[in-house]
Amino acid sequence: MNRKTNVTILVAFLRGSRIIGNSQTNSLPVGLNLPKDRKLMSDATKGHIVYMGRPTFESFPEAFRPLPERNNIILTTNKDYEPFPTNDDTCVCHTLEETVRFADAIATEDNKEIFCFGGGNIYQQTLTHPLVFVKKIIATIIDGDDLTGDVTFPEIDATLFKEVSRVHYEKQGKNTHSFDLVTYEHI
Repeated sequence: MNRKTNVTILVAFLRGSRIIGNSQTNSLPVGLNLPKDRKLMSDATKGHIVYMGRPTFESFPEAFRPLPERNNIILTTNKDYEPFPTNDDTCVCHTLEETVRFADAIATEDNKEIFCFGGGNIYQQTLTHPLVFVKKIIATIIDGDDLTGDVTFPEIDATLFKEVSRVHYEKQGKNTHSFDLVTYEHI
């Protein structure tokens, strides 16, 4: 594959600190619940391809693993890893290059989009890998001074990405925090 694979990054982080999670608990910051954001991301990725690191996959509640109605690719260096639960649309890859090549083959064949779900190390690799073209970043930017964690999303490079849309959602209903859904496109 000589061309770069188009990927959209989906990420949720805290405004200011860019914290995406807690490495000790393999979870989002404790106390965070944004069902509106989960619905928006679910609708955007249904019928497409998502890839993520093993810890991110395992952080989803078992009832939502693998993510339904999507091709799920789990990236891990553990050659013996077997995801649980699993289905026919789930596979394991051991390098980002293998992941991207596999996702690109499915996407080309079935006219699907490719989304990166993280975590921190996978985001960093995706943003810098020579076979990947990050065409878009869809960021949920959360107002959450009460939330903590130790894994962060890299600074979004304003020389590479421009903000093209922003929608604000208030803290209401089951949403524990207000947030902005911001789309950045590669310049």
